[in-house]
This record gives sequence, C-alpha cells and structure tokens, in this order.
Amino acid sequence: MPRLKRIVWAIEKVVEWMVISLFLFLVGIIFLGVVFRYGFNNPLSWPTELSTFVFTWLSYLGAALCLKEGAMIDIDIAMRRIPQPVKGILETIRDAVMAAVSFLVFSQSYRLFRTVRPITPTLGIPMRYVHLGVGIGFAMMGILGLARMIDDCRHIGAVCGQRVDNRAAVGSGDRVVQQE
Repeated sequence: MPRLKRIVWAIEKVVEWMVISLFLFLVGIIFLGVVFRYGFNNPLSWPTELSTFVFTWLSYLGAALCLKEGAMIDIDIAMRRIPQPVKGILETIRDAVMAAVSFLVFSQSYRLFRTVRPITPTLGIPMRYVHLGVGIGFAMMGILGLARMIDDCRHIGAVCGQRVDNRAAVGSGDRVVQQE
C-alpha cells in the first residue's frame, strides 16, 4: 500500500473512531441528564453544556466522514450528462476547492484557538477547546479532499469507452474502471 494511501486510511480510521466514541459519549451524557431530570427530579446543570460541545465536535468530524464517503452535496443530474474526461476535470476542481476552503477555515480556526480566552459558565472549559473541534474537522476535510483530488488526477485520463466508478471509498484510490 503506498504511503499516501496508508496515511489517508489511518486518518479515516481515527476520524471514524472519534465519531463513534463521541456519539456514544453524547448519548450517555443526554441519558444521564434525562435520568436525573425526570427520574430523580434533580436536574444537572452541566449535561446540556457538555452535550452542545460534544455535538459541535461530532458535527465537524462527521462532515469529514461525509467527505470520505462521497456524501457531500453534488449536482448529480448535471454530472451524469457530462462526458467522463470533463467530469474528471470538474471533480478534481471541486475537490481542490473543497480542500483549499477547508484549509482556509482550519487556519482561521487555529487563529481563533490561539486568541479565544473565555471559559464556559458551568464547566469552566476554555472555549478554545470547543473551537478546536471546528479546526480539526476542517483539517480532516482538507486532508481527505486533497487525497480525493490526487485520486481524481490519477483518473482524469480515462480513455473513451471506459467509465470510472466514483462510489469507491474516498482517498483509497480503488476506483474501478469498467469497459462499456
């Protein structure tokens, strides 16, 4: 397995496990809050705040997983009518723009991480760690978008009469070329 594929695979797996772990943690926090509120009639003040922060992290890491799975918004009806070589070029441009925007948002998020000083009212968690989830999510999207772009560049030269199956995993480089 080439080095780039291994790096992207490792990033994908880390993101997957982070999303799974955060989701289970979020369910546990919410369950605990509900049990104390309705079961013991003694609501806790911190589950709502913590679940909001965990959900922020979950959302941005989940967006990176959507990019990995190719589940980002695309104009499918228009893309189906475009010839394969042009389609490959447009996909490469799309992935390059997505990676560039993701890295731009990451850089601004890092700047925000370095400058934000307030702490949360209930838990006393520095808000910089909440904002860090946005940066990490966009960094992952940028890396995976860059890997998709590299993968797209490898497939731009698809010969007429061949079709590239775009349903393969992002960054894996295992797209299937089929004869029509």
